[in-house]
Amino acid sequence: MVNLLNKRYATFGALGESFFTGPGNTFQAANAQSEEFRTAGAPFGVWVGVAYRVAEGGRNGQNARN
Repeated sequence: MVNLLNKRYATFGALGESFFTGPGNTFQAANAQSEEFRTAGAPFGVWVGVAYRVAEGGRNGQNARN
């Protein structure tokens, strides 16, 4: 299960100029264009925790202080 909801997430990385605007994304310095450089967004996550408590001393849960 790679992407349950089939969504694409991205965060804004930087605004800069791309010089790869020629045919087939080749380098062409004369025709630079402003573009957003994006990075992958944070994945959705779910965390579950379990806690337990150990009884103090004694057998069968009896308190050792009594």
